[in-house]
Amino acid sequence: MTLSSSAATEYHLLNEVDKCHVCVLQDGRKLIGFLRTVDQFGNMAFQDAVERIYVDDCYGDLYQGLVVVRGENIAMLGEIDPELEKKITNLEKWM
Repeated sequence: MTLSSSAATEYHLLNEVDKCHVCVLQDGRKLIGFLRTVDQFGNMAFQDAVERIYVDDCYGDLYQGLVVVRGENIAMLGEIDPELEKKITNLEKWM
């Protein structure tokens, strides 16, 4: 039995549930949160999400809470290692 490409993608995304991810949207915004669910259309729900805003060498996080993102608005998704993120020292947090 072979899976369609959308079913195969959904299957692989299910392995990423309950991990912290950065989601870059088509409009350039960056959401960071815990991926909680994915459906067959690529829609995703993030818990405890923040919108990260970068300005020069600084960044700020705006708390968004539970965020549902339509699959067509997602440009990129990547897993974040929380321990590694704490070690980043070349940016200053300003909010």
